Amino acid sequence: MAEFLSSAPQTGNTRKLLLIGLVVALALATGFALFYHHENHAPLQATATRVLTLPLHTVYGSNAKGGAAAMEAPETEDSIYVIPLLRVENTSDVPLFIKDVTSSVTLQDGRDNPGRRIGARDRERLQAMVPGITPLVKQTNLPPLDPEGQVAPHSTAEGYAIFLYTMPSTEWDKRKAADVRLDFYHQDAATIPLPK
Repeated sequence: MAEFLSSAPQTGNTRKLLLIGLVVALALATGFALFYHHENHAPLQATATRVLTLPLHTVYGSNAKGGAAAMEAPETEDSIYVIPLLRVENTSDVPLFIKDVTSSVTLQDGRDNPGRRIGARDRERLQAMVPGITPLVKQTNLPPLDPEGQVAPHSTAEGYAIFLYTMPSTEWDKRKAADVRLDFYHQDAATIPLPK
């Protein structure tokens, strides 16, 4: 007990304790850095490599028969098909399962205009009804990126989606922003800005 109460420093033990404390502090700092990096590192990188568009101007009810109906202006609708080419790189150790693919455009006046995605069942009919879509789809040389698809761990998937916006192409050209959102079953969603 007298040794414990003595005021003479024991340099050998103090050095050992300092060395052990330093090793423990370094281990904790390394563990924290690895945890922080892992928790704040996105499991995917998603980009739009290109955007193809097909504007349409549709005229309904032509008045070729004459009479009173010929005096009325025909109804028209302007719309634009937008086909973004998307690249999704999965940097995680687990597959990414796609739940939904959506798109929205912010117009010049600040309003948001959601696009209507053309799903797998409607793509074939769309290509038959709107012949200009087929060359654009072939030009992508990619498969469609649809819900229920997946991106394997440590791999990259590329694909296209087709969205219909009911607006003139001039509004699309003057847009403030546009994006595609990929929702996943077990990971956070990814919002991909579309280039102008």
